[in-house]
Amino acid sequence: MPSNVRIPLLVAFCFVLSGAVRAAEEPLPADVLLECDGLRIQAAPIYQIERAYLERVRKTQPDFNLTGDERESFRRERAWEFVERAMLKKYAAEHKLVPVPAEVETEFQARKKEIESYGESLAEFYADRAIDEAEHRQMIGVMQAVRKKFQDEVTKAELDEYLKVMDPKVLPLRSFSHIKFGFQGAKECNSTRTREEAKQKAEEVLAKLKAGGDFAKLAAEFSDCPSKNMGGEMGWLAHEKYQLAEKLYALEKVGEVSADIVESDYGFHILKFTGVKTPEEAAREFMGNAKFEQFQTQLRQDCMPKGRFNTAAVTAELPKAAPAPSETKKP
Repeated sequence: MPSNVRIPLLVAFCFVLSGAVRAAEEPLPADVLLECDGLRIQAAPIYQIERAYLERVRKTQPDFNLTGDERESFRRERAWEFVERAMLKKYAAEHKLVPVPAEVETEFQARKKEIESYGESLAEFYADRAIDEAEHRQMIGVMQAVRKKFQDEVTKAELDEYLKVMDPKVLPLRSFSHIKFGFQGAKECNSTRTREEAKQKAEEVLAKLKAGGDFAKLAAEFSDCPSKNMGGEMGWLAHEKYQLAEKLYALEKVGEVSADIVESDYGFHILKFTGVKTPEEAAREFMGNAKFEQFQTQLRQDCMPKGRFNTAAVTAELPKAAPAPSETKKP
């Protein structure tokens, strides 16, 4: 290439390069907390989450506050969570993954009951995450669809190898519900009942069930476990996982209720067998979920080197919340 052509090209290249460097060094807008791979996370929702967190903690610790380092760590972590949600949505869209509406609704209702069982309202749950119900439902669908993709990709050879070395008794093959009756001295129990009183109440409720009573309604009315708000649902249980497993696995049919009350370190229980999986189904779910979790971890690891925080927004004092529309003074 002639030198009279080479020199202008070199000058042009240097100009483009210097422009790219200047763009990279250009400070982020004041309202942006994190930029990552073209995605910008606004500071406002991160501040909203921080306010919600402080308000909740200050109900029991009025003088509580975050130190400067704690504030910075809190904001960075919340911002990365926003990035992960955005990247999962992008992945689902790129792979044309579509959730099943009925399954989304089922999980949404279960999550709602679970949240409420811990004494938290949906409004508080959403404030802690700067989301609304639509976003909550969407993320449930995205997570379900992506998780299912990884479960479906588990090969038969992988399943066979896993089951060859894994004892089926450690797999969660059955789901159950229970009604718990605590008493003085039982673990994780604040009941003032004596053991005899708890046993008597359990026998009375069991009699109601045998007479045709609704398990979920009786759990809601009498159980001492937070699961009462979910009809007593406790999820999936491995054969060797908990004290109650032996009694649960003695039940033969889905829908069957224990004929007698069962005692554990936590009190007396009435058990209901609610679902079953084959070892292959449980193993595929476990292995797929493990791959999904690795994928989530990798997403953040891939994004972090590309991330650029707005130091001023990360370290600033928490701005006061804007007044609600009804509180805004008219000019």
